[in-house]
Amino acid sequence: MAWLALIAIATLTGCLWLALHPQGFLVFFVDQRLYLLELSKEFPLQAMLVYVVFYFFYVSLGIPASFFITILGGFLFDWRLAILLSISAATLGGSCLVVVVRHGFQTLARQWIGPRFQKLADGFNRDAVSYLLFMRLMPVFPFWVVNLVVAVMNVPLRIFIPATFVGMAPAASAAALIGSGLDAALMRPTEQLLACRDSGQAPCDVVIHWLDLAQPSFLTASIIMGSLSILPPVWRHSARVFAARRQNDA
Repeated sequence: MAWLALIAIATLTGCLWLALHPQGFLVFFVDQRLYLLELSKEFPLQAMLVYVVFYFFYVSLGIPASFFITILGGFLFDWRLAILLSISAATLGGSCLVVVVRHGFQTLARQWIGPRFQKLADGFNRDAVSYLLFMRLMPVFPFWVVNLVVAVMNVPLRIFIPATFVGMAPAASAAALIGSGLDAALMRPTEQLLACRDSGQAPCDVVIHWLDLAQPSFLTASIIMGSLSILPPVWRHSARVFAARRQNDA
């Protein structure tokens, strides 16, 4: 796809530029942190609006890896605010994508899903709310794939919106906490860089110690992501047990 090529080119260009940056990656990163935090503090409402609009269009276009945008939200804002902004923007963007696909590209999306269509259809026909929540919670289902499936299955928006908002909460919380932990980890290096520049020394450099990474938010995010990672095997085991009981009852 064209957008995948653009993302790859942009990523390679950014990595090459950072590698050639004379002050090093960490100095550049700390400088950008200061710049972004100053902007978000000086223009808080505008910063939140830009973030939500960017997130909305990102999800509306069906581009994957929205998890990293939520990390950026946790980096820029309070992690609780970042969760709310991210879930709201993703839900609105996902709803927009569902409507567009449903009314313009449903046949193409159904062909892309292929043989999995009937199995997914059976799940949604049994209990659309529970099945959608299951797909949102499971880390094996990318956000944009679930949106396409919902569009093909004709799941009403009155079910899609609340299920998406609730189902995204755990993963969004983990991502926002990672962003918050990253911001906290850079506080001491930032103070180190500013002190070096105030003293007139050049060139200035920064170092991140392992203690800088010992942030409670990283631990909490790891627990959340670890809990989500065990859901698929637990679900498969429960499904096998349930199927066996049904066969025995029959």
